[in-house]
Amino acid sequence: MPAYFPTRGGIEVLVENLTKELNETTSLTHAVLAPRVDGERSDDFTHRGTKVFSVDAPHPNKIRKHHEGLEQLPHEHAEFARILLKSRQHIQRVKPKLIHLHGLSLVGNAVSAVAQSLNIPVIMHIHGSVGGALSPRMKEQLLDSVRVITVSQFVKESVAAEVGRTQGVQVIRNGLPDSWGLITRTQPNPFHQRITLVGRLEVAKGFDYALRDIASLATDFPDLTVSIVGLGEEQKSLAALASQLGIESSVIFHGRQEHVNTLELLNKSTCVVVPSVAYEGFSLVALESAQLEKPVVASNIGGLPETVLDGVTGTVVNPLEKGEIARAVRAYLLDPELAQKHGKRARTRALAEFTVNRMAQEIHEVHSEILDIAD
Repeated sequence: MPAYFPTRGGIEVLVENLTKELNETTSLTHAVLAPRVDGERSDDFTHRGTKVFSVDAPHPNKIRKHHEGLEQLPHEHAEFARILLKSRQHIQRVKPKLIHLHGLSLVGNAVSAVAQSLNIPVIMHIHGSVGGALSPRMKEQLLDSVRVITVSQFVKESVAAEVGRTQGVQVIRNGLPDSWGLITRTQPNPFHQRITLVGRLEVAKGFDYALRDIASLATDFPDLTVSIVGLGEEQKSLAALASQLGIESSVIFHGRQEHVNTLELLNKSTCVVVPSVAYEGFSLVALESAQLEKPVVASNIGGLPETVLDGVTGTVVNPLEKGEIARAVRAYLLDPELAQKHGKRARTRALAEFTVNRMAQEIHEVHSEILDIAD
């Protein structure tokens, strides 16, 4: 994985809830091996009932190379030998029957190499597009793993396009616990409308396109608030852009928030905007918004149109087309009944198709099938 608790990005939140559900509902025991940056946690500890083991690794920003929005983490990096040794020590201590790797990462490269040497089957779980910039080692991982799980049909097709693999590739869509169980349900103030964006503040998330479009709404909606949750290298430039557009008083940068605080902000929103300009495999922000009956304005990129159904649970737009985000947001601001209708449909679909229980059950079936074959 790219990280783990206390870091809480999309994959980390997903795996945290998934392992908890698997440990509580299956006969198998699941543990987590994840990178540790700057000594943020102990070598091993228990988090929400799951045993967590740590491997010191450089911060991804120090070693990642950007190419068309993708990350390359080369296994030839100078840290690789040390990471390989530590990963092997943890794996030999745990003695797993199966290794389930989430995402493509430096630690994942090492774990895959150890698993191969110890004859342990590996599942690759891919959360975003793999097209265009994979290292030879990563391609090898995708081809050699006993199964590839993808979070959307789009990601599955990107695996086929990049490495030619179609057999043993299965779509299992993400799921989360119901967010309404974590907060107090309230209705947004109709006289103080809010748009919320959540994610890492980086170019790929497209927050600058959203701000430029949203600025055009300021005259008609002078009390509109834009809440931005997250940290990243683009925060200063986004703040400068808001000032340049004359909407700095309407834009609030909340920084990194505790999960429940983020949910509270989503819950107070008229709609949520996911304006990504680089491929997203699946949006957990869109899913949590759906659980809270919030319509989502999402980019027509990657797996987002599978997460947000255009005209049903939200609105799908081209973020690069000037005015499209503003048009979609305006429709919800002017028609609260439309926002409510799309939001209710979104929650109904989320509870039917995107539960953590369903996801864990489907993954457990894959685990059981592979272990039966291995035995």
